[in-house]
Amino acid sequence: MTQAKSRIHLWRRLTQTVFVFLLNPYFLSLKQVCFPVLNCWACPLAAFGCPIGALSQFIAQGVFPFLVLGILIFAGAVLGRMFCGWVCPFGFIQELFHLIPSPKINLPGFMKYGKYLVLLIMVILIPLLFGIEATPGETTPEDFFFCNLCPAGTLEAFIPETIIPSETEHETDEVDFGDEEFDEEEWFTDEDEGEKKNGAIMLAFSDTALAFLTSPRFWVLIILLVAFVFIKRPFCRVFCPLGAIFALFNKVSLHNMVLNKEKCAECNACYKQCPVDHKIYNNTTSPECIRCLECQKKCSTQAIENHYF
Repeated sequence: MTQAKSRIHLWRRLTQTVFVFLLNPYFLSLKQVCFPVLNCWACPLAAFGCPIGALSQFIAQGVFPFLVLGILIFAGAVLGRMFCGWVCPFGFIQELFHLIPSPKINLPGFMKYGKYLVLLIMVILIPLLFGIEATPGETTPEDFFFCNLCPAGTLEAFIPETIIPSETEHETDEVDFGDEEFDEEEWFTDEDEGEKKNGAIMLAFSDTALAFLTSPRFWVLIILLVAFVFIKRPFCRVFCPLGAIFALFNKVSLHNMVLNKEKCAECNACYKQCPVDHKIYNNTTSPECIRCLECQKKCSTQAIENHYF
């Protein structure tokens, strides 16, 4: 095994880590431009827009998404799903959770088609037919628009926005309970300032807990985080609409994988290392391959190579 191939895993981890910060630097905001990974534009730190959110927004408005599709087609045509394997922050999170020691579960093969249904129904048809706004207090079709349930959006935007109170919440000395307002002097009988702060903290904590417990998107995230521990990249493989788009390009992208069958012993070392449980020796251009190149690192016979048209 060459020294370069032995370092693939290290370089990939470094690249994934760097892109977490490059895509979420806080001081840069170019959200009118989409970057081809799943990184929520509503995140307070995010620098770019999410292509899935932008795509659905244009569809809901009846506008053809020329720029968004252009970015996705260009990225897919050049690298296929390599963005999934090397850049996507949410994919990186899934791999980190899977490192937690636990029994591991293999997904049934048919579940790989789930991401195409998510793309068709939640990203295209629901915005086209119903719009994209969530409806608090009731369930309507637009609540099932992808961004209203997206676990990446929940982790990067919904949770921070719920936990961190807005500045306006600190601008009044009154506490709102339903339709009535109470002056804090009536509500807090103890004049000690520390007691008042503790009361305000408890109220804020209660509101935050209620927001989490009553939010479907929060429970979607919790269920997936647990699944990450037991299953390799389940969101990427079953639910990610961006992965579904890039998967369409794996057979035709400029970068591809080739297998020297004479060298391949089908020892399954590559399969055990693969973060999406794909046997590269069965299909080097599979839509499921995220081009992480981990299989090259594990191949003792150097049967797997990169290929550029």
